[in-house]
Amino acid sequence: MEEFNSCHGNLAINRQVRMLADLDALKCEPDLLSSETKDEMMTSAKLNLAKMDYFAVHEYLVASQYLFSWTFGKSFKSLQLPQVFEVTENRLKSVSSYIPEITEVNNLDMELYSYGVEIFLTRLYSALTYDLEANVDMNGKMIAYMLNELGTVQKMYDYLSLKMSQ
Repeated sequence: MEEFNSCHGNLAINRQVRMLADLDALKCEPDLLSSETKDEMMTSAKLNLAKMDYFAVHEYLVASQYLFSWTFGKSFKSLQLPQVFEVTENRLKSVSSYIPEITEVNNLDMELYSYGVEIFLTRLYSALTYDLEANVDMNGKMIAYMLNELGTVQKMYDYLSLKMSQ
């Protein structure tokens, strides 16, 4: 892990931002470590993410399925539930010590992820509001799983109330 984090040229660091950024708009051979380049890449990645008609968020797989169906007018034959993987306590302890360091090294990806979740939840709220106002017959099981993924109705309501007031 030390080798991974100490290699500043490691292409795995902030990979999502780099993949979504329009690198052609940057200098010919950008210095990926300069703060100016990082800011430009982040701005570009956020713009490109916001332009996407759809993207999924791993932590909200059922909500992602609902939003996919809503966005593209396609329905699934069955509800695709997330698989639950067991993590042993020893494995969790061995990995958890690296999380702060990995988070720091990949700070741009972390920022992009937070931005993506914000867009996702806003789109989900819009879709659910539209369906509820139009009295669309919604899959009760899917709604129950979505609410479970989102924590509680109150958690989602608090988040969306805060977003709408800004």
